[in-house]
Amino acid sequence: MGPVTLLPPVPFYTAPGSTTEPARRRLLLISYHYPPGQASGVLRWQRLTRYAAERGWALDAVTLAPADLPDQDPARLADLASGTRVYGVSRSRLLVPRLEALASRSYRVLRPGRPHERANRTSRPLRRALHACLEYARDLEWARVAAALTCRLFAADGHHAVISCGPPHMAHEAGRIVAARTGRPWLMDLRDPWSLLERSGTDDVASPVWYRLARRYERPAVDAAALVVMNSDPARQAMQRAYPAAAKKIIAVMNGFDEYDPPQVTRGPFTVTFAGSIYLDRDPNLLLRPAARAIRSLGATPDQFRIEFIGHADAAALHAMARAQGIVPYVSTRYFVPHGQLGTLLAQAAVLVSLNQDSDLAIPAKVFEYLQYDAWVLALAERGSATELVLRDTGADVVSPKNEEAIEATLRERYVQFAAGTRPTRLAPALPHLSRRAQADRLFDAIELLVSPTAVCEPTEAHPTKA
Repeated sequence: MGPVTLLPPVPFYTAPGSTTEPARRRLLLISYHYPPGQASGVLRWQRLTRYAAERGWALDAVTLAPADLPDQDPARLADLASGTRVYGVSRSRLLVPRLEALASRSYRVLRPGRPHERANRTSRPLRRALHACLEYARDLEWARVAAALTCRLFAADGHHAVISCGPPHMAHEAGRIVAARTGRPWLMDLRDPWSLLERSGTDDVASPVWYRLARRYERPAVDAAALVVMNSDPARQAMQRAYPAAAKKIIAVMNGFDEYDPPQVTRGPFTVTFAGSIYLDRDPNLLLRPAARAIRSLGATPDQFRIEFIGHADAAALHAMARAQGIVPYVSTRYFVPHGQLGTLLAQAAVLVSLNQDSDLAIPAKVFEYLQYDAWVLALAERGSATELVLRDTGADVVSPKNEEAIEATLRERYVQFAAGTRPTRLAPALPHLSRRAQADRLFDAIELLVSPTAVCEPTEAHPTKA
């Protein structure tokens, strides 16, 4: 029997206008989060794909299969540049998710008969360590399958470079594998720090084991990458301190804001809006408590002062917080809003809020998006954090989350201005260096230094069956 020839993978989506001929300048992206997904990490490369096209680069993306997505937004696929092909890797049939359920059942069987409170206290570190191991195993299994598929794409089309984007950061292990097999330059793009992350994902995996595994995989990745991209300048500096030998190849490329005219809307009452997910480190009470005091001191009614939360959050918990402050009629929540409709809601806000986070190295992507709207921007951030540094001297209101008196005073001042007829204007026109275009130019300038912009790559020998 002769050698088996594997056909090239078939994309689940091809952007209209693309051809079946291999692109002369083509990049390959591995990212667990990409359209049509709705996770916060999707938007970075959704938009960068268009800027790549402007520079003459077409892009293939390997991402999570649509069938495994909890939420989908087909409009995100329609936003991709012509020539973009998207390939899915499923995790539904992978072994590790089944092992997770088995481990959970086995754990309960092996620790019977303990008093509930004592068992909970003593078992929590072990349970977190187990969950951390399972998370890495699950993501590694997906990454190896993604790497195998990516190598087949390289063998078929011959791309100029591979890019991995995380979190989940095991996408970088897939990028390392592909670069080793194909010999192509590899760019490692970290939307959030990895081993330097100040908070390890969710409470379930908050274990020293998570960080040991992060260092275990991060160090060889940094050594192998041709370029390491961080999402803020403080993150770049921290990464350079951690890996001084690689300092010259570590750069910062922020998300930036997209240049467009916001929707024209009819404003209603004074509305304070937060858009985004409420993670463990974001405390809505730091907004609700001073807002409640401002409302009482102003004598504002629910028809005059509104607080709106848009995004993934526990609506019942938010309602309980509002009830504790006596402002239930003033607060509303929207769990899911398609990105196209979100713009209208943001345009109606008088104040756009960025809640606190416990990562001083990261900048919430919404901070940049807020700059494009005719609204006052209120960021709860400590001085010296990445968020405070990027907004310093921009006209945004940046207040320490520990200073609730200052938050209250800011809300009162903006309400009085709004009631007097003053309307905010967007900050973006005065900040071109914070645009996504400016950040994309920095990124693709760096990529084009790694690869010849005129060379045509020949298909490479790849071994997709070995991970």
